[in-house]
Amino acid sequence: MNRMGGLKGLITGAAGAIGSATARRCLKEGARVLLVDHDASKLNSLRRELCEEFGVDGDYILCQQADVTDPDQMQKLGAAAVRAYGQLDFMFANAGVEGPVQDIGSYPNASFESVLKVNVSGVFYTLKYLEATIADGGSILITSSVVGLKGSARSAAYVTSKHAVVGLMRTAAKGLAARRIRVNTVHPGLVDSDMLRRIEVGLQELGVDDPRGSFMSATPMGTTITVDDVAHAAVFLFSNESRFVTGQTLAIDAGYLL
Repeated sequence: MNRMGGLKGLITGAAGAIGSATARRCLKEGARVLLVDHDASKLNSLRRELCEEFGVDGDYILCQQADVTDPDQMQKLGAAAVRAYGQLDFMFANAGVEGPVQDIGSYPNASFESVLKVNVSGVFYTLKYLEATIADGGSILITSSVVGLKGSARSAAYVTSKHAVVGLMRTAAKGLAARRIRVNTVHPGLVDSDMLRRIEVGLQELGVDDPRGSFMSATPMGTTITVDDVAHAAVFLFSNESRFVTGQTLAIDAGYLL
């Protein structure tokens, strides 16, 4: 497994389910990765876990605490990435939050604004302050969601934010095409994760008896997906195998969007 041998990259939201699975897969494929998260404790725990798993010391797997909603911190992160690797071959703008499950009429204003701050402004700052660190011919991937391609009730902020990052992706893909930097979004479906379980609890509190059953009945393959399924797709989009794939919205959803 050496599809990414010699490549160097950065992952935001690295301590989360998709971020950590993708970091692990990139390391298995021969890449070096700078792990970024706002939660220093979870980030350091992930680093120790990966160092033990891969039999390397702490200098091999790099970490940087940063809040994607803070432009100053993101600018400093860009400088740290350059110090660490010179230039990046790939970047995964993956940090995000889902927000509460509520109808629009009762959706908290502060929650709407905070979700968009992380999911949209955070991606914007990641692109703005880190695109210059990407080598020509590199790859940028942004985490969206199936609800970034399809509406969903009771998740106003999350749905809005995941649509919005598709616009950022398409803007960046056109703007960076001359440097052969490809930019894409990945759209996970029903990922078996803590986030899905929080959504199910929120729906139950609103009177939905069997959220999981409703999700499965709307999914032709009748199954959730795993974080590893997303990580495998990310590796393809980071690697040179996808060297002319740009401006695309890749859904990994077991048919949910059909």
